[in-house]
Amino acid sequence: IKECDWSSDVCSSDLGTANLAADTHTKTGTLAGDSDVVSDTQDIGTSSEAITLGEIAIGNAEFVELTNLDGSNFVSVSFESPAVAGTKTFKIKAGQTALFPSPSGTLYAIADTATVKILKRAVES
Repeated sequence: IKECDWSSDVCSSDLGTANLAADTHTKTGTLAGDSDVVSDTQDIGTSSEAITLGEIAIGNAEFVELTNLDGSNFVSVSFESPAVAGTKTFKIKAGQTALFPSPSGTLYAIADTATVKILKRAVES
């Protein structure tokens, strides 16, 4: 047992590192009949805009996965319109992916300083 300054709840020696971005996530299942699958890109500008999901109606996605394909800029995603970068948003940094399980409404996005291309993947529930 390592000695520690108990004035804090956690000792720095107890902390480790995590690399969640490197983890691979998979979901398997059987699609019913005419379920739609979306795998497409969308350019997100510096003004708030809705993320489109092709033929999948709002609220009917089993999951939505968004990947920021930009090399340096981030994109902010929100359930509110207009999306305001850094305010009540999920920030997806350059190269990162975010998974939204069964979103019940429209997702809105805004790029930080320049247009950002995102990869959108979704499956209809």
